[in-house]
Amino acid sequence: MKAIYILNMKILNIYRYRKEGKRGIMPKNRVIYYNQIDIGIFLCFLELCLENNNIEYERNLYVEENHENEHNLTATYKIK
Repeated sequence: MKAIYILNMKILNIYRYRKEGKRGIMPKNRVIYYNQIDIGIFLCFLELCLENNNIEYERNLYVEENHENEHNLTATYKIK
């Protein structure tokens, strides 16, 4: 699991990047579950950093409907 960060006009888009065939040692049926935990931990640290630096933001979370896509929009942060 990789996250792609695009900062454009004070909008931070977080994508989950998944390359076909790359799953490490995890069983194939558990990869999606553990990737969701990983991205959740990343978002937690991101928000802690923003709050620690007194940066106001507005967050939108997205439900990942198609797990087969290579890039999936996970969250959008509007920096105020």
